[in-house]
Amino acid sequence: MKHKHYGKFIITAVLALMISTLAGNLYSNNCQAACNLYVRCVGEMNHRQPTADERSKLTAGCMNTCARRPTETLGCYRQAAAAPNSCGQYYTCLLKYTNSR
Repeated sequence: MKHKHYGKFIITAVLALMISTLAGNLYSNNCQAACNLYVRCVGEMNHRQPTADERSKLTAGCMNTCARRPTETLGCYRQAAAAPNSCGQYYTCLLKYTNSR
């Protein structure tokens, strides 16, 4: 009898791992898109394109924020996607979460 439960446990564990990996990939892909827009918006707001080093730092900071606060960060991204030319609002929305814990 114990072997039947062990098999179910293994199947459940594998499914949970697969689902969490898929969810992580979806967040990662969405975070990457959100951060690409963030970097573009920073450039627009500063009236110049960020250097490669600046882009790297901006992206890393954004990805870190998105990993810590995905719901909020992606919420800002969805709002920005719904309102074209909203870099100022998007930037402000993200900054609320960048500096908060």
